[in-house]
Amino acid sequence: MGPRRAPGNVAFRRLFAYSMSSGNPRLRYLYSGSPSMKIRTLAVLALALVLPAALRAQGEAKPAGPAIDPVGKYSVSAVVQGQAADFEMVVEKKEDGSYTGTLSNPNFGTSIITSLKVEGRIMKIVLATPQGVDAVAELTLNTDNTVDGSWSMQGDGGRMTGKKAN
Repeated sequence: MGPRRAPGNVAFRRLFAYSMSSGNPRLRYLYSGSPSMKIRTLAVLALALVLPAALRAQGEAKPAGPAIDPVGKYSVSAVVQGQAADFEMVVEKKEDGSYTGTLSNPNFGTSIITSLKVEGRIMKIVLATPQGVDAVAELTLNTDNTVDGSWSMQGDGGRMTGKKAN
């Protein structure tokens, strides 16, 4: 007689067959759990342990900081239609609390700021251009009064940098 093999799956199948033939539901329950059911159970248990900690961490997110005052004059640079261009941007506050202003360059004309929203240190700007197409810019006003961000318009866009004059 050769060496004995480890029972492995053969022993499990015999035990499972025995439990099925004996009609004992307790044995059937103990030994008939599928591997996928065990994985699902472990996944639900892991989620139950991790989810509360993740929700607590989400609630502790740092606020964006106090909103900046965007009012003032800016000197900004951008590449427009393949050309480096310098612009003067003027932002003013209206009586109703909203903002207006202009973005001007001798070669590209003057665009009107139709919307400016401030979120922390970020300015989200919508401009009505002389070409009749809206342009969108998102600029971050850094603590040293420099601005950095991007702009986009139908068929064009890129990086925008500059400095707030006052």
